[in-house]
Amino acid sequence: MRRLALLLLPLLAASSLASAAPPVPAATELTLAPPIALASLAASRALASFGAEQRDKAMLLLSGYHGIGSKADFEAALAEPEALLASIARDGAVDPVHRDRALAALVYWPGEQTLSLYGGLLAAADTSEMNRHRIIGYLAVGYADRSIPWVEHYLTVSDLQFRLTAIEALRTIGSDHARDLLMQAEVVELSPLVLERIKIAHASILAGPKPR
Repeated sequence: MRRLALLLLPLLAASSLASAAPPVPAATELTLAPPIALASLAASRALASFGAEQRDKAMLLLSGYHGIGSKADFEAALAEPEALLASIARDGAVDPVHRDRALAALVYWPGEQTLSLYGGLLAAADTSEMNRHRIIGYLAVGYADRSIPWVEHYLTVSDLQFRLTAIEALRTIGSDHARDLLMQAEVVELSPLVLERIKIAHASILAGPKPR
C-alpha cells in the first residue's frame, strides 16, 4: 500500500493545473480508441443518489492538503467507494480538483468500472492533455500488463512528452513485455532525451523492484 501511495504522488502533483490544460482537439493521434474490448457496464449512478453524508465524506477525503486519503480511509468512510468516486470523477458539476483526485483514488480499486472510465477518457476528444498523462500512469499502476494496449499507443505519437510518459509507465509496469516494448522503441526513437529515458527505464526493470 505504501508503494502504491508513493507511485501516485508524482501523478497527483499537478492536479491543480488540470483545469488550465487545453482540451485535445478531435481526431488527433492522442485520441485513443479502445484497443481492447471492455466489459459492458451500466451507466454510472448519479452523484446525488449516494446521499449528502456519503458525498461529504468522499469530498473530505479528496480535499487533503497533501493529497488523497488511503484506501483504508475510503473503505472505512464510504459504503461504495469505487462507485461513488467514479460518479465524482464523471460529474461535470464537481470542481476539477476533486474530479482529478477521484480519478487518482480509483487506482485503489483496479476493476472493470475503473478501467472503463480510464479507457473512456483516453478515447474522448475533450480530455485534457494533463489528464491523459496522468491516466496513462494510473493504468500502469493499477493494471500492470493489462494496461499495455493503451500505453503502447503513446510510444509512437509525435508528442515527445507523451512518449516520455509512456516510457515511465512501462518502467512502472516492469514486466518482460514492458521491457520488450522499450527495446523496440529504442530501435526507432530519434530523440536523444527519449533514448536516454528508455535506457534508464530498461535498466530499472532489469534491476528488479526496489525493497518496500
